[in-house]
Amino acid sequence: MKYNKYFSYLDLPISKPKNKYLDKDYYYPTEWTGYCVHGVDEPEHQELVDFCNTVPNLAISHIVYLKTTKHGNMFIHTDSRSDMGKKLGKTGTSINFAYGPGCLQYFDVLDNSKIKLHTQIHGKYLSKHVLPNDFILAQTNKDLDANQDHISEVVSRKYCKLKCQTENDTERTVLTNVSEFHRGYNSSKTEDRYVIQYRLTKKDDPGYDLGYHEAIEMLKDYVVDLT
Repeated sequence: MKYNKYFSYLDLPISKPKNKYLDKDYYYPTEWTGYCVHGVDEPEHQELVDFCNTVPNLAISHIVYLKTTKHGNMFIHTDSRSDMGKKLGKTGTSINFAYGPGCLQYFDVLDNSKIKLHTQIHGKYLSKHVLPNDFILAQTNKDLDANQDHISEVVSRKYCKLKCQTENDTERTVLTNVSEFHRGYNSSKTEDRYVIQYRLTKKDDPGYDLGYHEAIEMLKDYVVDLT
């Protein structure tokens, strides 16, 4: 089986987690695109946590709730430069569950000199040079510093070429390579897009950011072959 280097679909023996924050404006202000970070101790995550416990050395580091507002998109970025202040290098993988319209898009950068480091200050809106509507709204994971800023690599759309995007990902679980440049995209004029993202790590090294090809090897029995 040949693997897409950007993402793969998974057929996991679990049900799709309930996104209990869909209708809570406290977590997702109506007019904003952004995310909030949580720990793994909430009951709707238990089924996936239990599944990861059956896979040798696979674990969940933390959980991110994402929203892409109707007729909107996130900035093009990687998640691997620094996560809550921890230098991670060029790796990063997550298991994603999507709710609502839209897709995840991946890009190749045409001019690396245009890549910038972007800081999102916890709980505040900023980033005038990218978009005014990205934020870290809430952070409840006791293992992460609630006052720590988030640094990532970003690049403008005009310096990128679209390479691929997910299809029908509300019906499929997606293993995503978040060290590649990507964004959430939503062309719907009436519905918001939501994603629950489970960032992966190792049981024996909880600070380790699991690489995409490592995750593919661990989950190879569950990768859907679409070739």
